[in-house]
Amino acid sequence: AMRVATWNVNSLSARVPRFLPWLEQRRPDVVCLQETKLDDAGFADAVGADLDALGYEWAHHGQGQWNGVALLSRVGLDDVEKAFPGTPGYPDPESVEARAVSAVCDGVRVYSLYVPNGREVGSDHYDYKLTWLKALRDAVLSAGPSSTIVCGDINIAPADDDVFDPAAFAGHTHVTDVERAALAAVVDTGLVDVIRARWPGERVFSYWDYRAGMFHKDLGMRIDLILAGAHHLLAFSMAAVLAMATSEPPCPRSTMCLAAARKVKNTPSRLTRSEWQPSSAAALSHMRWRAIAFSRTSSYCSVASCESVCTPRWMFALVSR
Repeated sequence: AMRVATWNVNSLSARVPRFLPWLEQRRPDVVCLQETKLDDAGFADAVGADLDALGYEWAHHGQGQWNGVALLSRVGLDDVEKAFPGTPGYPDPESVEARAVSAVCDGVRVYSLYVPNGREVGSDHYDYKLTWLKALRDAVLSAGPSSTIVCGDINIAPADDDVFDPAAFAGHTHVTDVERAALAAVVDTGLVDVIRARWPGERVFSYWDYRAGMFHKDLGMRIDLILAGAHHLLAFSMAAVLAMATSEPPCPRSTMCLAAARKVKNTPSRLTRSEWQPSSAAALSHMRWRAIAFSRTSSYCSVASCESVCTPRWMFALVSR
């Protein structure tokens, strides 16, 4: 089995105090990162030596202040590709942004992707997003969908079930029929949406706006996805629960903490706040919570945490081969 994790870190420099302890503790076989916001030299300076010490090979495709994606592997990192064939540029065709990196890890091509946001429906950036997705579809077909895993911040909610209220997003990007069709074309190459294979009808989100108590109200979107070749997808189970917490914004991005969480046998797909066991009573009024489940079998299991000013999104999968 190969365990894969994908995380939109929203500035790796700010996330290092949390990222490295997590990586050392959990030791996924493959890690996909998005929005590192570093160039390649900056990534190497920030975490290169630590990754080497932990036994990870790594590849980074960055451009400095914006974007940036990385792929870390303990099971091989062969045939690394920055971007993919036919990747369009923005704002001009020659300006290819740092939004995709892939490599073959233990025989499977894994993509770490940060799909363009689209900004406004009908804008040039929206058209760029659609062109980018079409090129991604062609790249997946060329690589062979059966031996491919696509991970990352896709910036599209695949269906109305993936947003808290479809009416609230009417007329905006991330939910338009055209974007969803472009994403469906990628999936239809022979991939499976891991979350919906596990929880086909449940309310599962990966992103919440940090304002107006959106996370506490569970008013979010599912826009971070793991798509994998269907023959990898077998069974599901969950074993342990980890609680991630951060003080409410505004706050220094270094003020993250890991609160104690009890293990739950036969863990349900969602937990209520009453089931948490915080490290202190005072922490409860200043922290945000989300369950993160880890699989104990040779199968996929995928869940999400929240992103705010301080806490990024998470998704996990355990790949059976």
